Amino acid sequence: ATPTPTDPPATPTPTDPPATPTPTDPPATPTPTDPPATPTPTDPPATPTSTPTNAPQTPTASETTSTSPSETATPTASPTPTPTEEPICFSADSEVTVMRGNKVEKIALRAVRAGDLVEAFSATGELVFTETVLVQHANSEAAAELLEVSYEGANVMTGTLRLTGQHLILEELNPRRFVKAQSLKVGGELFVVGDDGGREPSRARITSISKTTGPVRNVLTMNNMVVVDGVLASSFTSVLNIPTRIQAAGVTM
Repeated sequence: ATPTPTDPPATPTPTDPPATPTPTDPPATPTPTDPPATPTPTDPPATPTSTPTNAPQTPTASETTSTSPSETATPTASPTPTPTEEPICFSADSEVTVMRGNKVEKIALRAVRAGDLVEAFSATGELVFTETVLVQHANSEAAAELLEVSYEGANVMTGTLRLTGQHLILEELNPRRFVKAQSLKVGGELFVVGDDGGREPSRARITSISKTTGPVRNVLTMNNMVVVDGVLASSFTSVLNIPTRIQAAGVTM
């Protein structure tokens, strides 16, 4: 009976060492420290996603900027100058009388140069020579629409004046009055010089009016008048009657 209560095998059961290895098992640590979880929050693809978001905004602004220049280019007023106004001139082949030195001769308008003395008329209708201030369209051979106004004097003089419809022709000498060539009518009258063989202005009757085309010229003179193709006319290039000297100074009309 004594050997039964003092049996030592009961002690080894509570002090069993295998229980310790279970709580201190290292495999549990690798699970929380698993590296794959970290790449998920720090995933770089998230950054590219935000980057495109900013990128579209920048192009939008740049489109606005590019639109502004294109709008600026749109007002390309190039087409606006295209509606170029009809030139107010005579035919480049119309004739004027010039004085060069002691020589008086008839030449085509295309041959007139600034400084030439061309035949014109005074406020009283007296024929005079006046200085050419400027020759307009001197370097252009572009064709313009012209009126061909044929006339005949009371005596033997006949002629044809070629000019654009906006140019001014003497309608009345005293008081001096001008009209646009486009308002002339067959049967109407012009003032011409030379019909009586002298140098006094006289009236001539318009016999026909037709249309043609050709290069043009205009001479701006010091007294604003000129005799072209035998007809008394204005050297004004505007129906506004702005003095020629102002035009020569570069004022746009």
